[in-house]
Amino acid sequence: MSISKYSMRGVLVALSLAIAPAAIAQTGEDPRPPTREQLMEMIDAALPAVIEEDNAELVGLLLRPRLGDPPSKSFDRAAAVRMIFGRLTPTFAPECKKGVTQAGAPDPNECMAFRGSPNGPGAFMALEFSKHPGFGNFNFLKRSADGSVTPASLKPVLLADPDASTAAMQFLVATFGLSTLEMPELAQVKTLTLGFAGQTAGAGLLPPTAIGVQKHVFIQRQAGVDVDGLPVVPVPGRAVVALDDAGVQNALVDGWGDLMPDPGADPKLAKGRRQLVNEMADEVMTNLESPVGKVHARIHLAGITDGTSQLLLPAVLLWVSPLPDDLSEAEQATRKTTAGVVHDFMLVAPSEGKGE
Repeated sequence: MSISKYSMRGVLVALSLAIAPAAIAQTGEDPRPPTREQLMEMIDAALPAVIEEDNAELVGLLLRPRLGDPPSKSFDRAAAVRMIFGRLTPTFAPECKKGVTQAGAPDPNECMAFRGSPNGPGAFMALEFSKHPGFGNFNFLKRSADGSVTPASLKPVLLADPDASTAAMQFLVATFGLSTLEMPELAQVKTLTLGFAGQTAGAGLLPPTAIGVQKHVFIQRQAGVDVDGLPVVPVPGRAVVALDDAGVQNALVDGWGDLMPDPGADPKLAKGRRQLVNEMADEVMTNLESPVGKVHARIHLAGITDGTSQLLLPAVLLWVSPLPDDLSEAEQATRKTTAGVVHDFMLVAPSEGKGE
């Protein structure tokens, strides 16, 4: 079974664990797509070495991940509201009153509590959370009152990346009840920089100005496993937190819901390496119209929705890109490309009736 995946919410991207070199020589600026045999060699080189012909033991270990308490048990709505608004009383959107659908199932949408007007000029603050925490979507937004933004009015962020990572995770734990057991020791951190054109000063023109104003912390949810050389694997759930020296300004948590291993998945039916390579090659060749410059692969636990929970299954994420990693600036300017295509391949079939 294969599932094609493209970009989801936000700016989060899939991490990769292996890189395979291109298996074909380029002819000028017009390289050709690989043959099926060449593609299979590239895929086989990209697969983690832990994947063998007999993967029953591997799948068995992956089906016993170490997870924290699920959000349906750890999220405290009243505590989250106090954390964000303090003693102030927010307004709750009318949709918050109804927690089930017309069919009587848990409503997968979110409830919003806020202060201020989202479209007005004043300050605005909002907390959004899944009506049923098991769906695992949480958001926080803080906006100051309108004002002019100039290089002189902005304060450069001085927060170090490790401190930003720690503060972001502490906020997610305290506000949304997420488990530190499912977070990395240090998350990926990037600095948001605002650039200004040269400003007129007296008779001259000052040079352009670039100011780092926020730290953005990217967190991929993970679970511990007992696989040699693979202590943790990604699981469904991602978060982005924006903060500066004054604290957290925005946070987005996407799909960090209730998880459990698929109880009906049988490790004895795990796919072998050769079967997996063939399945991947067939899927990629179906729509292959471009050269393949790199192939990335990683093991993770994919989620199949089952009510308010997701059933976890061992899977391999395959990313096929038409260009290699090592193009020079001049080569990049002359080559047309796309971001590549990502596919998910299960290492073992789901329980009967799941994933259809």
